[in-house]
Amino acid sequence: MRIAGEIILKSLGAWVAIWGFSRLLNAPKKLECYTAGVGMIGWAVYLIVEVFNDGILMKNFLAAVAVALVSQAMARHFKAPVILFVIPGILPMVPGAGMYLSLIHISEPTRLQL
Repeated sequence: MRIAGEIILKSLGAWVAIWGFSRLLNAPKKLECYTAGVGMIGWAVYLIVEVFNDGILMKNFLAAVAVALVSQAMARHFKAPVILFVIPGILPMVPGAGMYLSLIHISEPTRLQL
């Protein structure tokens, strides 16, 4: 039960973050909650797969497949471009901290220890 509560809480946090991102990028007002829902579903799949498999490849692959399928269904239902749902849907899976740290280590000059 503890893991399920943690997944639900993190998924709701992802919904709030993606809703804000959708507002920031001027997504259509009637679709903001739905774009956030797609991202929440993708992040929930990511977290559920993380419980069973620690490999980052499998987590990202299955979450991306879930986002793609839900985005297609939403785009057809609302008669909107699928990109409105895909971009916010994959947003939680973008490795921001890892990319930031990689660039910091690459850009720092190499220091020799004497």
